[in-house]
Amino acid sequence: MEVGGRRFFVHTCVWHTAAPLVHTRVSSPLYTHVYRMRVAHTCVWQRMAVEEWITAGTGLHVMRDHPNHNYAMNAGMWGGVSGVITKEILEKAIGDMEKTGQSEYGDDQRFLRNVVYPLHSDGDATEHDSYSCKRWKAAPFPTKRSSNLQHVGQVFDGNNQPRMGDIDCCMRGKRNESPGECRKEPDWTHG
Repeated sequence: MEVGGRRFFVHTCVWHTAAPLVHTRVSSPLYTHVYRMRVAHTCVWQRMAVEEWITAGTGLHVMRDHPNHNYAMNAGMWGGVSGVITKEILEKAIGDMEKTGQSEYGDDQRFLRNVVYPLHSDGDATEHDSYSCKRWKAAPFPTKRSSNLQHVGQVFDGNNQPRMGDIDCCMRGKRNESPGECRKEPDWTHG
Protein backbone atom coordinates (compact mmCIF):
# COMPACT_ATOMS: atom_id res chain seq x y z
CA MET A 1 0.00 0.00 0.00
CA GLU A 2 1.30 3.44 -0.85
CA VAL A 3 0.22 6.50 1.13
CA GLY A 4 1.67 9.97 0.74
CA GLY A 5 4.49 8.71 -1.45
CA ARG A 6 5.56 6.17 1.19
CA ARG A 7 5.18 2.44 0.65
CA PHE A 8 3.82 0.35 3.54
CA PHE A 9 3.68 -3.39 3.91
CA VAL A 10 0.42 -4.15 5.67
CA HIS A 11 0.41 -7.61 7.18
CA THR A 12 -2.97 -9.33 7.42
CA CYS A 13 -3.04 -11.88 10.18
CA VAL A 14 -5.68 -14.61 10.31
CA TRP A 15 -6.09 -16.23 13.71
CA HIS A 16 -8.35 -18.65 15.48
CA THR A 17 -10.42 -18.27 18.66
CA ALA A 18 -8.53 -21.13 20.33
CA ALA A 19 -5.47 -18.90 20.55
CA PRO A 20 -6.93 -15.40 20.73
CA LEU A 21 -3.80 -13.53 21.74
CA VAL A 22 -1.23 -15.22 19.55
CA HIS A 23 -2.16 -12.91 16.65
CA THR A 24 -0.82 -9.93 18.56
CA ARG A 25 2.73 -11.23 18.10
CA VAL A 26 2.85 -9.48 14.73
CA SER A 27 3.27 -6.24 16.68
CA SER A 28 6.92 -7.15 17.14
CA PRO A 29 9.37 -5.07 15.07
CA LEU A 30 10.81 -8.34 13.78
CA TYR A 31 7.67 -8.99 11.73
CA THR A 32 6.43 -5.80 10.12
CA HIS A 33 6.04 -2.05 10.49
CA VAL A 34 2.28 -1.80 10.07
CA TYR A 35 -0.24 -4.55 10.55
CA ARG A 36 -4.00 -4.90 10.37
CA MET A 37 -5.84 -7.49 12.43
CA ARG A 38 -8.45 -9.41 10.49
CA VAL A 39 -10.31 -12.60 11.28
CA ALA A 40 -11.00 -15.10 8.53
CA HIS A 41 -14.63 -14.04 8.13
CA THR A 42 -13.84 -10.33 7.90
CA CYS A 43 -13.89 -9.88 4.14
CA VAL A 44 -14.68 -6.19 3.76
CA TRP A 45 -11.64 -3.91 3.80
CA GLN A 46 -11.92 -0.18 4.25
CA ARG A 47 -8.79 0.98 2.46
CA MET A 48 -9.54 4.71 2.77
CA ALA A 49 -9.95 4.38 6.55
CA VAL A 50 -6.61 2.55 6.76
CA GLU A 51 -4.97 5.25 4.64
CA GLU A 52 -6.35 7.96 6.96
CA TRP A 53 -4.87 6.10 9.92
CA ILE A 54 -1.43 5.73 8.32
CA THR A 55 -1.46 9.40 7.30
CA ALA A 56 -2.45 10.41 10.86
CA GLY A 57 0.63 8.65 12.19
CA THR A 58 -1.07 7.21 15.27
CA GLY A 59 -0.07 3.90 16.81
CA LEU A 60 -3.48 2.26 16.79
CA HIS A 61 -6.42 2.03 14.36
CA VAL A 62 -9.86 0.96 15.59
CA MET A 63 -12.93 0.41 13.40
CA ARG A 64 -16.57 -0.02 14.44
CA ASP A 65 -19.03 -0.32 11.57
CA HIS A 66 -22.23 -1.95 12.85
CA PRO A 67 -24.66 -1.12 15.69
CA ASN A 68 -23.40 -4.22 17.55
CA HIS A 69 -19.75 -3.09 17.35
CA ASN A 70 -20.12 -0.95 20.46
CA TYR A 71 -16.91 -2.19 22.10
CA ALA A 72 -13.69 -0.29 22.74
CA MET A 73 -12.02 -2.56 20.19
CA ASN A 74 -13.47 -5.37 18.11
CA ALA A 75 -11.06 -8.27 17.93
CA GLY A 76 -10.92 -8.50 14.14
CA MET A 77 -11.15 -4.80 13.32
CA TRP A 78 -8.02 -2.99 14.44
CA GLY A 79 -4.48 -2.32 13.36
CA GLY A 80 -1.28 -1.04 14.88
CA VAL A 81 2.27 -0.02 14.24
CA SER A 82 5.19 -2.05 15.44
CA GLY A 83 5.40 -1.88 19.21
CA VAL A 84 1.76 -0.90 19.82
CA ILE A 85 1.61 -3.97 22.04
CA THR A 86 4.91 -4.38 23.83
CA LYS A 87 6.54 -7.75 24.28
CA GLU A 88 6.10 -7.46 28.06
CA ILE A 89 2.35 -6.83 27.81
CA LEU A 90 1.88 -9.68 25.37
CA GLU A 91 3.95 -12.14 27.40
CA LYS A 92 2.00 -11.30 30.55
CA ALA A 93 -1.35 -11.77 28.80
CA ILE A 94 -0.32 -15.09 27.26
CA GLY A 95 1.20 -16.19 30.58
CA ASP A 96 -2.06 -15.40 32.40
CA MET A 97 -3.96 -17.54 29.90
CA GLU A 98 -1.45 -20.38 30.14
CA LYS A 99 -1.79 -20.44 33.95
CA THR A 100 -5.44 -21.34 33.64
CA GLY A 101 -4.83 -23.65 30.68
CA GLN A 102 -7.94 -22.25 29.05
CA SER A 103 -8.96 -19.85 26.39
CA GLU A 104 -12.51 -18.61 26.69
CA TYR A 105 -14.66 -16.90 24.11
CA GLY A 106 -14.16 -13.17 24.51
CA ASP A 107 -10.66 -13.32 26.03
CA ASP A 108 -9.32 -11.37 23.06
CA GLN A 109 -12.00 -8.67 23.43
CA ARG A 110 -11.27 -8.31 27.15
CA PHE A 111 -7.53 -8.07 26.48
CA LEU A 112 -8.06 -5.37 23.88
CA ARG A 113 -10.54 -3.45 26.08
CA ASN A 114 -8.63 -3.72 29.35
CA VAL A 115 -5.01 -3.58 28.21
CA VAL A 116 -4.46 -2.29 24.66
CA TYR A 117 -7.17 0.36 24.29
CA PRO A 118 -6.36 2.29 27.51
CA LEU A 119 -2.72 2.59 26.43
CA HIS A 120 -3.68 4.41 23.24
CA SER A 121 -7.01 6.14 23.87
CA ASP A 122 -5.17 9.34 24.87
CA GLY A 123 -4.79 10.54 21.30
CA ASP A 124 -2.48 7.86 19.91
CA ALA A 125 -5.37 6.19 18.09
CA THR A 126 -7.33 6.84 14.93
CA GLU A 127 -10.89 5.55 15.29
CA HIS A 128 -13.58 5.18 12.63
CA ASP A 129 -17.15 4.48 13.72
CA SER A 130 -20.49 4.42 11.91
CA TYR A 131 -22.85 4.10 14.88
CA SER A 132 -21.24 4.79 18.27
CA CYS A 133 -18.81 7.56 17.30
CA LYS A 134 -20.06 9.92 20.00
CA ARG A 135 -19.42 7.41 22.78
CA TRP A 136 -15.89 6.68 21.58
CA LYS A 137 -15.07 10.14 20.18
CA ALA A 138 -14.41 8.56 16.80
CA ALA A 139 -14.48 9.94 13.28
CA PRO A 140 -16.91 8.79 10.60
CA PHE A 141 -15.65 6.45 7.89
CA PRO A 142 -14.21 8.39 4.95
CA THR A 143 -16.17 6.39 2.37
CA LYS A 144 -19.86 5.82 1.78
CA ARG A 145 -21.24 2.39 2.61
CA SER A 146 -22.35 0.37 -0.41
CA SER A 147 -26.09 0.06 -1.01
CA ASN A 148 -26.04 -3.62 0.05
CA LEU A 149 -25.16 -2.44 3.60
CA GLN A 150 -22.20 -4.78 4.00
CA HIS A 151 -19.82 -3.53 6.65
CA VAL A 152 -16.33 -3.87 8.04
CA GLY A 153 -16.42 -7.08 10.03
CA GLN A 154 -19.19 -8.55 7.88
CA VAL A 155 -19.51 -12.27 8.46
CA PHE A 156 -19.55 -14.51 5.38
CA ASP A 157 -20.44 -18.19 5.19
CA GLY A 158 -18.39 -20.97 3.58
CA ASN A 159 -19.82 -20.03 0.17
CA ASN A 160 -18.69 -16.41 0.57
CA GLN A 161 -22.28 -15.25 1.08
CA PRO A 162 -22.91 -12.53 3.69
CA ARG A 163 -24.75 -13.52 6.85
CA MET A 164 -27.81 -11.39 6.09
CA GLY A 165 -29.22 -11.55 9.62
CA ASP A 166 -26.51 -9.10 10.72
CA ILE A 167 -27.71 -6.61 8.13
CA ASP A 168 -31.44 -7.27 8.36
CA CYS A 169 -31.60 -7.04 12.16
CA CYS A 170 -29.77 -3.82 12.66
CA MET A 171 -28.98 -1.86 9.51
CA ARG A 172 -31.98 -1.84 7.18
CA GLY A 173 -34.59 0.86 7.25
CA LYS A 174 -34.85 4.41 8.54
CA ARG A 175 -34.83 3.43 12.22
CA ASN A 176 -31.38 1.89 11.76
CA GLU A 177 -29.65 4.84 10.12
CA SER A 178 -26.30 6.02 11.41
CA PRO A 179 -26.49 9.00 13.76
CA GLY A 180 -25.79 12.27 11.94
CA GLU A 181 -22.51 12.85 13.78
CA CYS A 182 -21.26 9.43 12.58
CA ARG A 183 -21.64 10.29 8.89
CA LYS A 184 -19.00 12.04 6.84
CA GLU A 185 -21.76 13.38 4.59
CA PRO A 186 -25.36 14.07 5.75
CA ASP A 187 -26.89 11.95 2.98
CA TRP A 188 -24.82 8.88 3.91
CA THR A 189 -27.68 7.52 5.97
CA HIS A 190 -25.92 4.30 6.88
CA GLY A 191 -22.43 5.65 7.32
